[in-house]
Amino acid sequence: MLVFAGLLGFTAGAIVTSGFNMATNMAPVASQGVVTGLVQVMLAIGSVLMNMVGTAVLTSTTVVVGGEETNSATGVHTCIAIAAVSFATATLAATILTRPRQPLTDLDNKEPPGL
Repeated sequence: MLVFAGLLGFTAGAIVTSGFNMATNMAPVASQGVVTGLVQVMLAIGSVLMNMVGTAVLTSTTVVVGGEETNSATGVHTCIAIAAVSFATATLAATILTRPRQPLTDLDNKEPPGL
């Protein structure tokens, strides 16, 4: 049990650190604080949702082995696949949202609008 508590603490530290790393590496200086906050909130929401989805999948795919209910391999693999797809989607969304943006320009005058 102590090992799992240590891994949970390690995971929480990695989550907090990832928000700061993404903000300093990808976001413009003016919006690093906002990006860090958004990353933290989305990681927290994602963690709760993935726990709920994982619990639902594993609960619905239990099998009886030797008179005891246990998680099936199908349920475990489904849970891992859902987490992998969610991670890939979140990575893509974060990359798109934090990429540097080009200012809008007037195609004829090549000047920013309003000047």
